[in-house]
Amino acid sequence: MVTLHNKTISVWNPGGSLRSQTSLVRSYVNDLAIDPTSGKLYVTGFDNKYNSLDRNPVQVAFLTGFDLDLNVNWQTWGQDANSLTLPVTTPQGDRPQNDMADTRGYRITVGRDGGLYFLGEVAGGNSIFRWNGKDRTTATQVKYDAYNDPYNSASPHQAYYARINAQTGEVMQGQLAFPRYNGAANAFRVDQGTIAADEQGNIYVGGVTFSGVDGRDNNAIAGQSVGSYVFRREGDLTALVVSSDFQQRRLWTPFTDNGGKGKVQGFAVGQGRAALFGTVVEGTTITASALHGQAFNPGTSALADAYLATWAIDSPTGFATVQYGTAGADHLVGGATADLLIGGLGADTLQGDSRPAGGGFGGGADVFAYNAVGEGGDRILDFQTQDHIRISASGFGLAAGSQARLASSSQALGSSAGFVYSGGLLSFDGDGAGSQATVGLATLVGTPSLSASQIQIV
Repeated sequence: MVTLHNKTISVWNPGGSLRSQTSLVRSYVNDLAIDPTSGKLYVTGFDNKYNSLDRNPVQVAFLTGFDLDLNVNWQTWGQDANSLTLPVTTPQGDRPQNDMADTRGYRITVGRDGGLYFLGEVAGGNSIFRWNGKDRTTATQVKYDAYNDPYNSASPHQAYYARINAQTGEVMQGQLAFPRYNGAANAFRVDQGTIAADEQGNIYVGGVTFSGVDGRDNNAIAGQSVGSYVFRREGDLTALVVSSDFQQRRLWTPFTDNGGKGKVQGFAVGQGRAALFGTVVEGTTITASALHGQAFNPGTSALADAYLATWAIDSPTGFATVQYGTAGADHLVGGATADLLIGGLGADTLQGDSRPAGGGFGGGADVFAYNAVGEGGDRILDFQTQDHIRISASGFGLAAGSQARLASSSQALGSSAGFVYSGGLLSFDGDGAGSQATVGLATLVGTPSLSASQIQIV
């Protein structure tokens, strides 16, 4: 057993005697985790430092790996403040670089997949979280849209989560998450938040968000649309679920009903279920089949209500449901959270949510999958900004993980294979402007916008 009291770490033998103990000389020591398999120990927090070169204070996150005798195995981040504005050496020569945005370490955990996961915050785009934690040149930050690419970010606190190599401490993949309000980055606070990972490495983050969560107004919980954002001092208690490859938000939603404000503070996942714990400080949140469905203290008193939510996830995929079609014309309907719909052969009708004709209220990031070129001819009733089209690389003759090429005409694709989206019809063209005919995959009802980043090649 391992305990953390203030800044003192204690390792206890099974019989209750003290094995080792140390007090860290750090500004803030926020969390620790022990790997039950390897017996390794991990500690995170942050330090208040001062860069004497540019005369500015800076907060610097740290993550340290120990053995059970509290010998240091490795150190990630925790750089000297002056080093954060020094030039870096690249194959093209030295270049100036500033990594002075504040960073903080708040949570560290061992996931159900055995991986090591970190949760922290950053106040700005130019930070040490862009890199692998060991140098300032090896990029590890995954970004694909406006809600994880920190342009126009200023300094609101943004959530940062990462998968860490437990043997070396090197950051393998990391990603930001934040809302946008009027085009500028807004806050996603996780200082009292939580992180977990399921057996497949899908990542679950809880915290509090402010206005501008991507797709917020389209989310529904247990068939009830999420309530409108209310501008008050407190934000919304929010859950974020990210795919194991960091390429998709499977779910990003608050649980607000009528002005419900609070934070998600605990996540437990595994064996096909997810459960979260949070607190509500005012207003009401969505409940379903609840032991107590009404808030005890809906006003703005100092008495917070506890909030518990649990839902089924599909264990092999991380989706709430997986719907498979037949060789004929099927009508597949998802639920209120992230669903995977695989129509297969035949002209299928696909809905990401269970509202009549979709209704534009489908919660979660739904995925509509195509494993072969001949599986087209479908209608997707409710394609939303958080949804994706998944393309089998082998079935379409493409490279897995490559960026999809999307244009409004075959001529615009040139001589390469790609996708054409025009008038709501998504088609595949195997040779661009060549002689091969395009093959229609799906009509997106309502002609919603579609970007290349919403087409995944796997």
